[in-house]
Amino acid sequence: MPTVARKGVTLEEFLELEDPENLLELVNGEVIRMTPPKNPHNLACCRFARFLANFVEDRGLGWVLTNDSAVIIPGEKDTLRGVDVGYWSLKDNPVLPDDYFETPPDIAVEVVSPNDRRKAVLQKVRQYVEFGVKLVWVADPETETITVYAGSMKGVEHHAEDTLDGGTVLPGFTRPVKDFF
Repeated sequence: MPTVARKGVTLEEFLELEDPENLLELVNGEVIRMTPPKNPHNLACCRFARFLANFVEDRGLGWVLTNDSAVIIPGEKDTLRGVDVGYWSLKDNPVLPDDYFETPPDIAVEVVSPNDRRKAVLQKVRQYVEFGVKLVWVADPETETITVYAGSMKGVEHHAEDTLDGGTVLPGFTRPVKDFF
């Protein structure tokens, strides 16, 4: 379960913190220490990154990043979230930033860990949707499901026997859900 490390931290202060394991996020001015992910989480992240990157790079469409690529989310208080896997189109992001994206990814993938609280995952999904992420995929290795949020908080759950697709965000991308787990 994530624990609060410090409250009342600005983005500038957060960026000065040492985080060699990349386990910190800044959520509304609070530093949150995330629990290190376990192997099913890591495997799903690798598979999402590989399948998306192969598709995107073969077509010259944009950037696919993993390992909690940081995204600065504007709002009342400073927030910097780590996306498990993200896709940013070249149309909106012709240059890869040296530090962090300040634009929303077109697709954000969040892989649920066994100790993640549903409320915390949904808060992250809500922030992504409000920030303008077009597709949020929440993958659960335990249930082998992927819940798709397409611009709203109304999620559609896909099971192992279903096919995940990129919709209008990444036309032509399809993959059986079971391949991600």
